[in-house]
Amino acid sequence: MKILTRYLTFNLLTFFILFETIFIFLYLLIDLIAKIDNFLLEKLPTELILKYILAKTPMASVQVAPVASLLASTILVLNMVKTKEIIALKSAGISFLNIKLPLIIFGVIMTWLSLIVSEFIATSTYIKAQNIWSEHVKKKDPKKGVVRDRIWLKKEGVIFYCDRFVEEFGSIEKPIVIFVNGYFQVYRQIFATRATWQADIWNFEKGYEQIIDTDNNVTTKDFKLIKLNIPVTLEDLKLPDFDPTSMNVFELKRFAEKISKSGYDASTYLVEVHTKLSFPFIHIIMVLLGSSIPLVIRKPNYPKVISISISFCFIYLALYGIFRSIALSNLLYPSIAMWFPNFIFLILGYLLSNLEA
Repeated sequence: MKILTRYLTFNLLTFFILFETIFIFLYLLIDLIAKIDNFLLEKLPTELILKYILAKTPMASVQVAPVASLLASTILVLNMVKTKEIIALKSAGISFLNIKLPLIIFGVIMTWLSLIVSEFIATSTYIKAQNIWSEHVKKKDPKKGVVRDRIWLKKEGVIFYCDRFVEEFGSIEKPIVIFVNGYFQVYRQIFATRATWQADIWNFEKGYEQIIDTDNNVTTKDFKLIKLNIPVTLEDLKLPDFDPTSMNVFELKRFAEKISKSGYDASTYLVEVHTKLSFPFIHIIMVLLGSSIPLVIRKPNYPKVISISISFCFIYLALYGIFRSIALSNLLYPSIAMWFPNFIFLILGYLLSNLEA
């Protein structure tokens, strides 16, 4: 390993570990302060509080690591600018690319490390922290209040749809029931504003019924209440209430495929899959920006450079959040929406690299 590479790697790791430690401490401290009243109210043992904090540490380390990467690369290059080391290296014929290459490699390594830790370590420990919070602090039924939207089911000659299912009350909104024969021809349809599950039967409220004969003549009849015993039951609408953050990307992808085949809207889970895959690449972006900004600013100083670097980080996160919302609204495919901010900022990093040259 060249002397320059060792020098850059050692200093970058030093700054990264320093900032990562500070940010993890602040993250856990703020989380503890926000929840200390709940812990004291439930008289939670100190041992259990410590277990909660330790269980949240891996997830905290993953979430604050991109900012640590940004500041570590920024401070490293800014120090080299301030001490004229950049000028000395350029005079010796060393290009900006050679100077930044160890930093980019660090970003790539951090991307994969972040992906591995978040999927195989942070996920399991996060579940433990959530269990402590739910069982010992909130003491609530995890099933209570579960709401699911846009459900399609097909079962034993019945096609069933509803806009919304509220599991706590066993009710559905805007249900549609379509009866088909063996030739998949529709002979009866039920449209209602609401339905509830009572005594193992569906009670459909305020709607209309359509009967379709063999000549395709339709007879429509309004109703205030109609009881139907159909193959689709309340249990068919229930699914285990999975928190996407508690599953790794492989489990989440399999789960999304499973519920999609069952007739449920899987867009939320597909967004989470691409979020888990695309977000770790923020390390490469942050290193590119952090190592470029000190070189393109005239008369750089610590407050100016750090504030600009942090601003770029916030802009990236804001853009990422906007495209995440777009994907959740089904306005854009998750595979496009969740990778688009990375593409934009990689181009920005490339342009800054050309500008510094």
